[in-house]
Amino acid sequence: MVVLTKGELEQIALPAVQRASPPPPAAVPEVDLAAGDAAAARAVAKACEDHGFFKVTGHGVPQHLLARLEAAAAAFFALPQREKDRAAGCPFGYASKRIGANGDLGWVEYLLLAVTAAGAAAAPVSACEGAEPPCFR
Repeated sequence: MVVLTKGELEQIALPAVQRASPPPPAAVPEVDLAAGDAAAARAVAKACEDHGFFKVTGHGVPQHLLARLEAAAAAFFALPQREKDRAAGCPFGYASKRIGANGDLGWVEYLLLAVTAAGAAAAPVSACEGAEPPCFR
């Protein structure tokens, strides 16, 4: 019989990363999609190539929907690991992995969702059936 005194992820020992000084803060590139033109598409591509991420403005999604999505995501990632694992899928759904060249820099978990009706139809996240929070079903 095995008894865990900590959660599954807390059982993983990760070495502390020693730095002489903290890294400088990075500027997050912003891309305004309001015009919906080729310049915006180029800005998205450049931000992805240069930084790997960006902040979107002018997208037209109401703030109340963004707040609901953020709250649902926070609730999902606060679930016990066993519950999150029930929402695993391929290619969409929940996944987690160790990061770093040797898996020694930490742990990342993520939830991939289809963003188009065609994508959702081609690869439904059926593994999320019964998962909480229900808005991710």
